[in-house]
Amino acid sequence: MKTILAMGQSNAQGWTTGGTWNISPRVTVWNNEANTNSSTTGLGTAFVTPTFGQDPFREDRNNMFAHAASALADALGEDIRLILVAMGSQNLNQWTNGSGVRGDMYARMQAILGEAGVTSVDALMWHQGEADQTTPETYKARWALFLGNMETDGYINPATPIVMGTLASRFTTMNPVLSTMGDARTAIAFLSDLPTTDTTHFSGQSLVMAGRRYAGAISRLPGSFNGAVPVPLDTMQPVLLDPLANELKRSSFSSFRGSLIGEAEPFEPSVIGRTTEGTCSYLARDGLCQKIGNLVLFWIEVRFTGHTGTGGTRIMGLPYAPLAGAWPVNIHLVSTVFSGRVESYITAGAAIDTLDVPSGGSAANVLEIKPSMNLWFSGAYLAAP
Repeated sequence: MKTILAMGQSNAQGWTTGGTWNISPRVTVWNNEANTNSSTTGLGTAFVTPTFGQDPFREDRNNMFAHAASALADALGEDIRLILVAMGSQNLNQWTNGSGVRGDMYARMQAILGEAGVTSVDALMWHQGEADQTTPETYKARWALFLGNMETDGYINPATPIVMGTLASRFTTMNPVLSTMGDARTAIAFLSDLPTTDTTHFSGQSLVMAGRRYAGAISRLPGSFNGAVPVPLDTMQPVLLDPLANELKRSSFSSFRGSLIGEAEPFEPSVIGRTTEGTCSYLARDGLCQKIGNLVLFWIEVRFTGHTGTGGTRIMGLPYAPLAGAWPVNIHLVSTVFSGRVESYITAGAAIDTLDVPSGGSAANVLEIKPSMNLWFSGAYLAAP
C-alpha cells in the first residue's frame, strides 16, 4: 500500500463539472472536508471509496489527483491511499512563507495527517501557483523552505518523489518558473495546453487528462513508482503512436490500447440523434486521444442498446475543438444496414456526424440512429488554438 499526499489550490481541489469518473477500486481517499483552511474542523474520520462530489472532493466537481491515484493503482496492482489538502486562492505562503514560517494550509495538512494516522507519505503531488502570479521570482526559494519543513517534520525524505504541474496557459509569469523546477526527485506534469472553462480552471475532462499526466510524470522518477504508467503525451514530452489504427478491426478496444507507444488520454464519448438526442444504455463507451502540437489523433468505441434518439447518428465528446472545416474520420465498424458506404466527418462543434452514401452516385443521407449499434472510429484533426 502506498500513500499519496496531494495539495494545492482550486485546480487541485477540482473546480469544474464534467469528465469521466472511473476510479480504481484499489484507491481509497481520506474524507476530510473540501476547500477549507481550518486546522480544527472537517479533518476527516476514515479512508473511504472515492465518490464523485463527496468529501474530500468539492460538490459535483472532478479531481485530477483521484485519476492520478487510479492510474497508478491499476498499473502497480497495489492499493493506494490518497489524502487531498487543497483550497482555492491560496498562495504558497499559506504553506510556508519566505521566512520559513508554516502557514494555515500547512497546519491543516498536519492536522489531517494526524487524524489519518499518517506520519510519512510515499509521494507528494502539487498543483498550485495561480495565486503567486505576481511574485514568481521568490517561488523557488519559498518552495525549498516548504520542502525543508516537510522533511524536518518527517512527512517526506530527500528521496520522496514529487510531481508539480504547470498552470493554465494565461499564467505567463508562473509557468516558466514551474516548468524549470524538475530535479532528481521532482517531475513536472505539463498541463498548460489543456482546455479551461474560464482561462484559469481546467475543464472536467481536462482534470481527467491532468491526472493521467501526473501519473505518467511520477513514473519517470526513481523509486517505487518508476515505470508504473507509460508517460502520457504533453507539449514537452512527445511520444509516438502505433500507426496501425486498423488494429481496431481485429481486436478489442482494450487490446488496441495496449498497442500504443506511450499512453493516450481517455475521454468519454456519447451518441445522440441529430433530430432528437435521446438516451441509451452503453455497453462500451471508450475514447482515447493524443495531442501533438495542435494535431489530435483519436480512437472511439461505442456500443449501446435501447437508444431513443431519432435522426442521424452523431458522436459527441471529442476533447479538443477543431479548426474550421470538415475533417474526415476513419470508420472501422458500423453494425447497422446501410445502402452504400458510410462516411463521417468532424463538425465545428467537435461532433462526429455520419452519412450513408448510396452506390451509383446518389445524394448522401444521414446514417439513421438505431436502438442498438456498435461503432468504431479513428481519425485525426487540427485543434483550434
